[in-house]
Amino acid sequence: MRIASHRITFGNVLLLLGLIYFSLFFLRGQTLFEVPNSWFLTWMANIFQKMDTAGFFNVWSGQTQGTHYLYFLIWKPSQFLAGSQSYFALTFSMLWLLISVGTVFLSAYLFYKIVEHLWGEEKGVILGTMYVLIFLTLPEWYTFIDSIAIAGMLAAIYLSFKGSTRAGGLILGITATVKPMGLLILPVMLKSEFLSRKDRITMLVAALASFGALLLPFAISNFQIFISSIHWQSGRPPWETVYALAGWLLNMPYSPDAIFLDYSGSMPRDWGWTGITPSPTMMTTVVPNYNPWYNSIFTVLMLGGILVFLVFKRVPDKKDLPAAALCMLAMYFGFFYGWSLQFFLWLIPFLLIGFPLIMSIGFRLAVMLEYPFFFALYMAKTAPDLVTAAPGLTVGITSTLAPAGVAGYWAIIIVRTGITLAIAALAWRRLPVQVWNPGWKRDTGAGFLSRLIPVGNNK
Repeated sequence: MRIASHRITFGNVLLLLGLIYFSLFFLRGQTLFEVPNSWFLTWMANIFQKMDTAGFFNVWSGQTQGTHYLYFLIWKPSQFLAGSQSYFALTFSMLWLLISVGTVFLSAYLFYKIVEHLWGEEKGVILGTMYVLIFLTLPEWYTFIDSIAIAGMLAAIYLSFKGSTRAGGLILGITATVKPMGLLILPVMLKSEFLSRKDRITMLVAALASFGALLLPFAISNFQIFISSIHWQSGRPPWETVYALAGWLLNMPYSPDAIFLDYSGSMPRDWGWTGITPSPTMMTTVVPNYNPWYNSIFTVLMLGGILVFLVFKRVPDKKDLPAAALCMLAMYFGFFYGWSLQFFLWLIPFLLIGFPLIMSIGFRLAVMLEYPFFFALYMAKTAPDLVTAAPGLTVGITSTLAPAGVAGYWAIIIVRTGITLAIAALAWRRLPVQVWNPGWKRDTGAGFLSRLIPVGNNK
């Protein structure tokens, strides 16, 4: 007699987690009440309404212009399907959930396929499940658009493993128009020795060509508005970083510019204020080039890091690519003058692959302590008219802890920055070193360099 064997597949895990999560999501009323009234979807709706009246190319949003293509993917179908204005908010939010939910689970599946390709199905199922669980612990995760770009980045990596570098580059470039951080894997691909030179160049060209092709209409149609998103993003005050801490410690004047008025209507008061969402009322106003000191420091550090990586680091095998990608991304978020809650999601896939699980969980806890907990305590001290209670705490306990919240807030920012840069350093050390100069092949040159630079695999 033959006994049928049963095994757990990642598709079954995704289906089960999806059913459990969205059953609870629906039963709590979030689908019909919370999501349609989300501040994020309301903000997006205001932007799209402005595009209807001012013109598609005449509005900036503080986001990369790829986000504006959601105007056609979500807004226009919502107008068609709603039939009447009373159902529009629900239709709009449901279509947004379809895209955001789809890309969350798609990114999880692509992550599973990468792990399966490198280490087999069993490890893929375990790490893929952890990836989904960590992602869904993010409160109001549907208010972020990073899942689209993360899915594109993971798709590009997986397709490069399968030899489809042109398709991978195209997907990477398209999704990077929403969040450009995924383009940081291009230096990694350039140093990936498991790809041929032709494949490396193909992926680079395909990614940059698709990225540029989608942004070019904005630049041609209204360059001043196109560049305003970049000027606003690079000119906004730093938030939740050591740059903001420096401004706070040195008592630097905080920008009173109305262009940085938060969408909530509250003008940020000091350097402890977290990320600003621009007001749609300002989104047809041309933003000047502020070019602040913190953006210059970040740019120099990041360009220097990429250059050093390209010159000195090797990615000899597919199994080395996750460490290289982690190095690039952790370097970016460690040097960047801003930090948002969802940024840790860019690092989690590669942390899960290459490091003990405790590092991913610990990093998640540090991020959670920073926001909303310590930030709420900080705000209860500096802006008690806006925040009276931290999440999970009563007004009385929040008032008691508020003075310690200021020190705790800045301390956890230092800790989180240190963890991020330490992750970049650990990933860096996992990659072998070799000067990238094929012309240096004579023994004398190699011998001289070997005395200066340790060559070999440091795994």
